[in-house]
Amino acid sequence: MQSHSQISLKKWFLYALICSVAVSALLGMLAILIGDFGEIEVRVLLTSLTISGASLCGLSSGAALEAKRARGLPVCGIGLAVVAAVIVIFGIWTEVQSDEFWKTTLTIAVFAAACSHMALLLLARLAPRYAWSLWAATAAVFGVAVIVTVMMWAEVHEETMFRFLGVAAILDGAITILIPIFHRLSRGDVEIPASVADAPTLSEIDREISQLRSRLEDLEQLRVKVTSSWWEPNCCHGQGNPDTILLQNATGLSSGL
Repeated sequence: MQSHSQISLKKWFLYALICSVAVSALLGMLAILIGDFGEIEVRVLLTSLTISGASLCGLSSGAALEAKRARGLPVCGIGLAVVAAVIVIFGIWTEVQSDEFWKTTLTIAVFAAACSHMALLLLARLAPRYAWSLWAATAAVFGVAVIVTVMMWAEVHEETMFRFLGVAAILDGAITILIPIFHRLSRGDVEIPASVADAPTLSEIDREISQLRSRLEDLEQLRVKVTSSWWEPNCCHGQGNPDTILLQNATGLSSGL
């Protein structure tokens, strides 16, 4: 069952993504039409792009969190994405010039993207024979993140490191393509739990509660009618026990509904 907080969180990320994309598109069109793109417009555009990236990471992690797949990883992805977005926006508008500041910010952003990427891949339900691919994906995704971080902090420009990065990136891309295919091939071998497949949504639960309340109100009205229609006549004429008469008539009316 989806919790209200999870639904609200996904909606916030979705609304943020829609608004940031709309602002970015609007600024891009204005720049083309007017031909003047000042410093403020550049900052607003960069802020919108930052929010878009953080929203995508949040939506990816939120999907895995909703599906209850490796709860820790999606939570880390959401947290790192929010922190990275806040720091980047702060740096954009305050014109921070510190290399350490931007290296730290990019490190957080890289691992936020890695966590969100892996969270999406964890949505796949794989047969046991394909389980190895998730371990390979974890190694490739975080391998790329680690290599990028090391190269950035150590300011490495050697060809060997770029070769390692290229190999890790290729493995990352290949396994990302293969896992959805393995997910498709695993149909029939992996049964989706009923708690996941048939879990009602919050709106469905509210609708059912409303229907039950309406049914209870109808039964209360029926009870009043039965009481008023049969209590006094049967009591006055001495026709049996009032409780028994009331129960018999209420049962008869209810079965006829």
